[in-house]
Amino acid sequence: MIGRVIPRPVSIVWITAAIATLAGLIGFGLFIAASRSVLPGDPGLFRARIAVAFATGKLVENYDQEGSTTIGSHQWNDCLILVMASDQRGDLARLALSPILMDLGPEPSLTTNPCAVLGALNRGATPNGNLYYYDRYPNGAVILLRALLPYASITRIRTINRATQSTLLLLGLALALAGLARRRDATAFTVIAISSLALMRYFGLESFSQSLGHGPADAVIAAYLVTVAAMAFAPAGLTLTVLAAAVFGVLTMIFELFTGGIPIGLAMVIGLAPLVASARVRPVVASSAGGVAFLSAGAIFYFAKMLATMMTGTGGLAGDATSQVLRLTIFDPYGELSGGRGPAFAIHETIRSIDALTGGMWLLSAGTLAIAALAGGYGLWRLRQSDVSPALREKSLLLALSAAIPGLWCLFFLNLMIEHAWFTDRVFVWPIAVGFGLFALALVEERGSGHIATTTIKSKPA
Repeated sequence: MIGRVIPRPVSIVWITAAIATLAGLIGFGLFIAASRSVLPGDPGLFRARIAVAFATGKLVENYDQEGSTTIGSHQWNDCLILVMASDQRGDLARLALSPILMDLGPEPSLTTNPCAVLGALNRGATPNGNLYYYDRYPNGAVILLRALLPYASITRIRTINRATQSTLLLLGLALALAGLARRRDATAFTVIAISSLALMRYFGLESFSQSLGHGPADAVIAAYLVTVAAMAFAPAGLTLTVLAAAVFGVLTMIFELFTGGIPIGLAMVIGLAPLVASARVRPVVASSAGGVAFLSAGAIFYFAKMLATMMTGTGGLAGDATSQVLRLTIFDPYGELSGGRGPAFAIHETIRSIDALTGGMWLLSAGTLAIAALAGGYGLWRLRQSDVSPALREKSLLLALSAAIPGLWCLFFLNLMIEHAWFTDRVFVWPIAVGFGLFALALVEERGSGHIATTTIKSKPA
């Protein structure tokens, strides 16, 4: 018997639905409150910050800085976010929902070269009168930037992004090691420790941690890892497990710009939630309820924002958002982004860009991913063959299944990978974490029912 599920299945559905709904709606309320609190800003101060960054080389008009570990491989998104944050024309209530996607004219265009637009604005160009609100994404990074720019330079904000992610990942690792040292649940703490190390080395932090867009989204991922590390010391009931996943889902949606936070987040919840849930909750219940809460809370937040936007009188938002998402998927393999090149080219770009995991080191990224797949398969096989508890068998299977989510995401959003594989490929950090995690679990379980064996050193007789 794997474990007794408390509460009953019907209650599980209601608990998950209630928590996801509340998290989504409360998250939307806090999102609007935060957005209104930073409006109106000081456009003159924003322009001064941007001018200093261009003058010191911290911003450049050539957005392609792939592999850079100083200003980062992220200039496209940085420039886009800076332009949107500094443009505060229009109604403040409308701006609180979505920033403006500025248009200078035929060229340069914000959708093809945002850094050229930012450079033109820095030289004194003025936007035309069109006010096109960028409603497709929540754009939480824009709100955060509006809050920070009055107090910190662009360089300083990038430093804060790096320090925040580093602190969270180090804290997650420290908690996991402390749990192992105190002989707590070796299954959970081993996987959390390996996940922390994988994110440190194979998440492209050298090139993306300083990003004004990727940085906050990556910090959310690191924060969830710290959360589950803390929960592992006192395994949580279903309510707390679902709540953590729902909050994670809302924060991921707020800062998501198709950077990969959704697939990594869902995979982490499905793989890690069963490891830190109470033994009274069957692993598959913790995994499925957590995954549903993660997606539902994010979706409710997004739909609340969409509804609020529609109430402002903006027409065609739902159709626009739907069409923009569909054009990125496998359902439009020869669409706008592919330029007629299709699925084979998307797969080629995905493989070519795998070096995003390690700051340009393709062989290291591809080789580690291959070794992790082999090690994970071996570890899962050993766990299935050994005399372990049914609960651990289920946990290891769920962890293995979570490793498939990033790959399935890339396959579904095939068209997205054609242009954005150079940063979206970072989702493959999770299969690496899972592979080595399963391998380590197999070794741990063979050495003593979930506890790492210790060797007693005897002194030689005199």
